[in-house]
Amino acid sequence: MPPGVTIVPTYDRSWLIGESINTLRHTLIEESIVVSIVIIIFLFHFRSALDSDPRASVAVLASFIPMYYLDVTSNIMSLGGLALAIGVLVDASIVDGRERLSARVGGRSAHRRIVE
Repeated sequence: MPPGVTIVPTYDRSWLIGESINTLRHTLIEESIVVSIVIIIFLFHFRSALDSDPRASVAVLASFIPMYYLDVTSNIMSLGGLALAIGVLVDASIVDGRERLSARVGGRSAHRRIVE
């Protein structure tokens, strides 16, 4: 950069990114609570609720690892994509909890569940 030239930010969106991260954190906590309640109420099985919660949280948190190594910044678009992914994880956690419970009750092997 030539001498005497200074860079002055004209539009600082760092506060918006901070708010998006807070929203993502709250959404992840809400997702954990909702999935647990739905599994407990509709499946009447507490263990299935406990099985599904950590997996969804770890999946979202683990998504930051490739973002770091691929130099993807935590901007509004990437955080919005993660927020959408939480919705998919909620659905998958509930379906997986139901399948795991039906497999335990039915006594089917993992191979049999895949074939069916």
